[in-house]
Amino acid sequence: MKTKKNILFAIIILVFTFAIQGMSATPIAVVLKVKGKVYIVRGGNKANALKPKRGFRLEDGDKLMTDKKSYVAIRFIDDGSTVRIRANSTCFIRGKKEKNEILKNIQLAVGTIFARVTKQKGKL
Repeated sequence: MKTKKNILFAIIILVFTFAIQGMSATPIAVVLKVKGKVYIVRGGNKANALKPKRGFRLEDGDKLMTDKKSYVAIRFIDDGSTVRIRANSTCFIRGKKEKNEILKNIQLAVGTIFARVTKQKGKL
């Protein structure tokens, strides 16, 4: 009887753990174009850097890094604002989703970016 309760308790814990992880992974932007070597670091773990392709979804806190002769263009999903992160750049993409808008923040650590900002639904 105790083992059945323990197994049920473990299953409930696992379900809640996966549900919480799924809720935190809300996409805020999408990759439009990648040229050259571009890396995305999630959760601060550089060892597991991702190589994005067109359509890759960016989440809050993602770190984008570009190498020599490379760039990445991204578009925010709420209002269509476009940002191009140029060669030899590092930036952090942060966003908090509220209703139908995203409160956006791009923190440029080093390098250059080009932004085409449309009429905002959220804040940039």
